Amino acid sequence: YDRDGWTCQLCFEPVYWNALEFKDQPSLDHIIPQSATAEPDHSPSNLRLAHVGCNARRKDAKHESIAEASEASLSASH
Repeated sequence: YDRDGWTCQLCFEPVYWNALEFKDQPSLDHIIPQSATAEPDHSPSNLRLAHVGCNARRKDAKHESIAEASEASLSASH
């Protein structure tokens, strides 16, 4: 968490360790999703800080951020 400066690496907003709402609490996001490989990579280089809610929205997408995921979704719908 410290490495990422307590900033969500998906929405780039601050993450607080004592957030009251579950969706705002810290979690670790796999940059390369666990579902994308036969053997998941849990190394620090494949993990980044994310809000629980942002991490859940990203799901197994391979996008770098929530903004990129939104852009890809908009492009696919047009």
